[in-house]
Amino acid sequence: MSMQLSRAFSCGLLFASILVGCAGMGASKEKDFVGLCDLIDNSSEGSGRLVSLRSKVKAASHYVTVLYDDSCAGDVVVLDVPDGIERKQGFEDMLRLVWEGYPNPRKTDTLIEVSGRFKFAEGDVPSRYLIVSEIRAVEAVPRPDK
Repeated sequence: MSMQLSRAFSCGLLFASILVGCAGMGASKEKDFVGLCDLIDNSSEGSGRLVSLRSKVKAASHYVTVLYDDSCAGDVVVLDVPDGIERKQGFEDMLRLVWEGYPNPRKTDTLIEVSGRFKFAEGDVPSRYLIVSEIRAVEAVPRPDK
């Protein structure tokens, strides 16, 4: 009898390990690293996904901050920063770098590494949002001479 319980217990552990492993695979698949232009080009398919990306960020108008890439100029993704994120590390750095000297042109670009839930609402203006869950890095980089 104890051998049957031991075997059942072992099989149960194996089954639980498989379930946990599969659940972990699904979770990691949902949080993808993407390029901003790829996200913009595939907005409908990407809507609702948790994504991580590294992009340029700038002030677009009073109180609006957007992600942009020179490769897909004219298209942007608006940063939607929930209240809880405003108290986390990285947010103040982003504000300082993005808004410093606004509306005067800057001599640097601001790069951000950010994660969040991408939302696309076709027909709305603006139609693309990133609801921020984490700001991992923000830095100012010199603009290339043109």
